[in-house]
Amino acid sequence: MTEKTKKKSSKAKFYNPPNTLRTKAGYGGIDPAVMERAESFIQKNDVDFTNFAMAILGRLDKSLEVVRVEDNRTKESVGRVIGPIMELKANGAMFKFPLLSDVADIALDFLENLESFNDDAYEIVNIHRKTLHIIMSSQLRGNGGKEGRLLIAELHEACQRYNRRHAPAKK
Repeated sequence: MTEKTKKKSSKAKFYNPPNTLRTKAGYGGIDPAVMERAESFIQKNDVDFTNFAMAILGRLDKSLEVVRVEDNRTKESVGRVIGPIMELKANGAMFKFPLLSDVADIALDFLENLESFNDDAYEIVNIHRKTLHIIMSSQLRGNGGKEGRLLIAELHEACQRYNRRHAPAKK
């Protein structure tokens, strides 16, 4: 190989593949005027979230009832309960129930670290379920103030106590 051939072959060629997603989605972000109209719509419309939340809580109740009577509580059992709690977390703050979102967030964090349900884990999730029901049936909008912060702290601490007690043995 000659010196000239080596120089030509050592150069890398760059190929830009077509960006089909960009072609479909287009360029740029969301128009600020559209965002402002959407925000205005959310602020002006007072959608009653209670019926939706109670339906989601009904699904949570059924999921926990199935878990309660199961002989073999596996990761699948945990997944069955995560869905409704995730919905409550995602929607609570948007509908002016941030305390609902906070309680659901703690329950979700707890569930995501479980490999299976034992009776203690079931009781902790059940306490979260009861708390979520109280928040919705009492229409506790907002963050709950000082009592809300204490409630959140206590639920979080209950999860921490469980994790310390049931932590896998380190090798």
